[in-house]
Amino acid sequence: MTQYDKVLVTGGSGRVGRRLVESLTSRCQVTVFDSRPPAANVAYIEGDLLDLDAVRRAAAGQDAIIHLAAALMFHKLPDEKLVAINVQGTWQVMQAALDAGVRKVVHCSSECTTGVVIPDPSRPPRYLPVDEDHPCYPAEPYGISKLAAERVAESFARRGAFPVSVVRPVLVATETVSGSLAARGHDPKNIDLWGWVDPMDVAEAFRLALEHDGRPYEVFFASAPNTLSETPTLDLIRAYYGHLPEIRKPELYRRNPTAAIFDIARARERLGFAPHSDWRRLQT
Repeated sequence: MTQYDKVLVTGGSGRVGRRLVESLTSRCQVTVFDSRPPAANVAYIEGDLLDLDAVRRAAAGQDAIIHLAAALMFHKLPDEKLVAINVQGTWQVMQAALDAGVRKVVHCSSECTTGVVIPDPSRPPRYLPVDEDHPCYPAEPYGISKLAAERVAESFARRGAFPVSVVRPVLVATETVSGSLAARGHDPKNIDLWGWVDPMDVAEAFRLALEHDGRPYEVFFASAPNTLSETPTLDLIRAYYGHLPEIRKPELYRRNPTAAIFDIARARERLGFAPHSDWRRLQT
């Protein structure tokens, strides 16, 4: 396990970022790069991902970067702006990290890279649970942009610039969505495939990925172990798609009928990721 003295968190003022910053402040010197100030009393650099000079100034002197900043689906930006922020912005963070001699980058991606969300009957999962080796075939701008950003990050790792760990969170149950979790669970066409994860668990996944000494490039899902539904997961999938794909871990769904769609076994085994939250406790 490697410790880093100086860590830059892009998007450190956001919904996951502020929790991550809180968890890091006792371990290292944290700097937040964001368009708005962080809640925590840490060093702050105001800037825009699309301003390469600003990103380079923020990366200078850092040992590691956790790249959370991104345009999200609910931001409702024009597609070209969303793609620019997520793809060009990621390239600029990676290039600034290379220029600054940064030793590790952790990149925030999304389960939308797989293409199985937003659910579409014409694009069912190839198998369940969906793991990090599942084919990726996104067909909407957000998923495409996040997959392209992963490829950008991987290219820097491939050339030996620094190791990159990618974390793919599912729906993060922050205060803006937690009150509707039960409704999402009852929705037979839930756009997130009934997946969810507690924001503190996501923050922990990023911290664990930062400290992990692993392969030059690795991808990890971050999800709760269960869906938001009381209905067995395989029944939900069968009802929505009209059939079941290959079930590669049948014992998982026998042991836990409401087990999540996305597989967190790799994160458990390599990072020690252990989500523990129950969505029922988050209801308002």
